[in-house]
Amino acid sequence: MARKRQLGDDVLEYRLGGGCVAVAGVPFLACGVAIVFCPLWSEVPWVPGLIFGGMLALMGGALVFGRKGVVIDRAQGVVTAWWGLLVPFRRRQHPLSEFHRVTVRREVRGSQKHRRTVFPVRLVGSGEARVEVDARGLPDAARRLGEDVAKFAQLPLSDSSLGEEVVREVAELDESVRERWERTGERPEVAEAPEGARSRQTVVGDALEFELPPPGLRQWHIVGLAIGLGIPVVAYFAFIQRLLTGDALSPWLKLAVGGGLIVVAMVLPVVVSVGMVVRRVFRGALLAVSPAELRVVWRGLMWDRSTAIPADELEELQIVREDMLDVGGEVTGGKRAQRFVILARSDTARAAFGAGLAREELEWIRGVAANVVSA
Repeated sequence: MARKRQLGDDVLEYRLGGGCVAVAGVPFLACGVAIVFCPLWSEVPWVPGLIFGGMLALMGGALVFGRKGVVIDRAQGVVTAWWGLLVPFRRRQHPLSEFHRVTVRREVRGSQKHRRTVFPVRLVGSGEARVEVDARGLPDAARRLGEDVAKFAQLPLSDSSLGEEVVREVAELDESVRERWERTGERPEVAEAPEGARSRQTVVGDALEFELPPPGLRQWHIVGLAIGLGIPVVAYFAFIQRLLTGDALSPWLKLAVGGGLIVVAMVLPVVVSVGMVVRRVFRGALLAVSPAELRVVWRGLMWDRSTAIPADELEELQIVREDMLDVGGEVTGGKRAQRFVILARSDTARAAFGAGLAREELEWIRGVAANVVSA
């Protein structure tokens, strides 16, 4: 994660390297150096030791000593990207005027077996003017970094990390939904609820509450249920039955060890898998919107969890594809690309709700919620 350093009123640096990355490289560096010098006190051949140990030492040294960063100098009108070992060795400079915007994108990097989703933040201009500040693993962290860079560089922010591109000028970056509608004078008209709407609405004080239906099961929930029910069967016939019927342990040890295995390998998998299915089928969510805040409460089996976003801090209320909320791998499309949710987010919180509802009903709920919180 890039660390920010203020080098002056008009100079800001984002630096990568060191910290936990350097600590992680110490074992590789130490092992590599040990293997390289191992032939001095053993009969290990020099050539394999130099090749294998040298590779480990180089990889560890890059992690321990490698540094890179981006310096934005508004006074000089220059953006400098640098690389080095502890100190800069190589620099590449661009005029700040070459850059037209700051972008936050979604990319999948890595080899076929080790693919991961990242959200790079870049300064982008015409031609080849492109400087990456950092690649975060979470879209909200990338958005916060993008806003920070855009504010300092006085450039618009283009965020397409969740599919649809949203462009905000510098003065609009911290603008709430209410402030945006007051500035533009545009307020979407809210029609009647669409035919076949599954949500239910009630008025409680100054808040409008939507009872949202359970999202329902997906394919991976069925797989999880099968695994959760299969683990106890395998555990019983493979381990627990032999343990309880054998003579290797005393009765007290059988009770202690067997009881622990029954709880861990039989009871917990069933409770977790069945509970997951029951919650997805029978437990929905509550959306409460008022001029003061937007609150989402997800119903649980034993307790609920909620997220509240003050109306003055609610910056985005948009409909996104459900698969775009996954950050653990590549967006593959398919059926999940045809399902949508409403995403509410501020600089410090986010809440996705409405999974399983039709797009028309989501559009209607979004319009009603936006009108209420901006009142």
